[in-house]
Formats: sequence, structure tokens, C-alpha cells
Amino acid sequence: MTLGVLVFPTTIAFAGGDREVQSPDPRPIDSGAPPTGGPVGDRSNVEWGVHDGSYDLAAARELFRSLNMQTFRSDIPAIDFQTELITGESVALSDLAGSFVFLNFWATWCPPCREEMPSMERLNNAFGGQSFEMLAVNVQEAAGAVRAFVDEFDYTFPVALDERGFAATQYGVRGIPTTVIVGPDGVIVAQLMGTRYWDEPEVFDAFEALLKNASS
Repeated sequence: MTLGVLVFPTTIAFAGGDREVQSPDPRPIDSGAPPTGGPVGDRSNVEWGVHDGSYDLAAARELFRSLNMQTFRSDIPAIDFQTELITGESVALSDLAGSFVFLNFWATWCPPCREEMPSMERLNNAFGGQSFEMLAVNVQEAAGAVRAFVDEFDYTFPVALDERGFAATQYGVRGIPTTVIVGPDGVIVAQLMGTRYWDEPEVFDAFEALLKNASS
């Protein structure tokens, strides 16, 4: 269930592709080629956007459509980016290649973001370490404020800083929270703009089936 979203005043096209299923979110998704990613160092060995057959992409899309998330007919490559975690470590999205990535854009001042974060914690606790990685990217806030928020609520999933909004811009984030599911091969499997409870039984069932099928 999508509960809410805070929309940015600017309009930026999302990483494009043919729209297959429209989520309850009313925004239009632009079609076309995704924008070019920013500098992340030498990542030439990462085969972004080429489905490697390590999982059933069609079945994965169907699982997320059942959760009212949006999928694409074509294989849309995730845009690689490099940022810093609140722990001070550097991380690139491509560092997580080989796992399903739950990529979430959020801010501490956003009530819908705050609403869904406890369920994100439970989702990460349930599936972290099972070819599942969560990366919560804070958009345009100072590191100190983000650390204080995370410490206050004792969240344990990785939190990254996007202080200049570079990653959010690359992903065309028009409102927060926005969640993008990236496959082990760097293909975008599904996306959702808006809040949902990620610890609902149907969500857990979907991720359990997804990870089971990917490992079989």
C-alpha cells in the first residue's frame, strides 16, 4: 500500500524505458535512454544493463507488480554512482553487484520517509546477507543531521549521503521516498515513489520467493 510522498518542486526525467505497469503514484515516467552516470572510478568490469540469467527477471517483475510497483518491458540499467556512508566509508552502487539492492532515496524532514523506515529496518533484518543489500540514500542534508537521526532511531541498514543531490538527480527522483529495486546484474527490476510498509506479509513473501528463485 502506497501511503504518501513528498514531491520536489523540480521535474526531472527518471531513468527511462517502456512503461509496463503504472503504480498508484500519478507521476508520468518519461521514456527514452537513461541518463549517463557520474564518475565512479574504473568500473569497466561491471556489465550494467545486461541480464545475466542468474535469476528469472520476468518472474521478479511479476512479484513486484503484485506489490503495485512499476516495472519496465525493456532491461533498464541502473546508473552507477559513488557516495559516502555516514560511517565514513566510500560505497558505489556497483560494489553491491551480485545482490538484489533495495535503493531508497529519503530525507529526515520527510514524514512519509520516516513512516516507512521502521519497516525497512525489519525488511533488512529479515533478508540482509541473503543476496540482499539495502542502501538508504539521504538527499541533500548535512552529514551530522543524518547521523543524529539514524542514531536516535537506532537504524542499522547502510545510510549514504547525497549532499549535493547528484545521485537523486541521476535517478530522476521527483519525490521522496523513492525506492528502486536493482537486480544482481544491475538491471532495474521495479520502482516505487511513495511510502509503503515493507514488513507486510505479502512483501516478505515476495522477497523470500525472489531470493529463493535466484539461489536455485
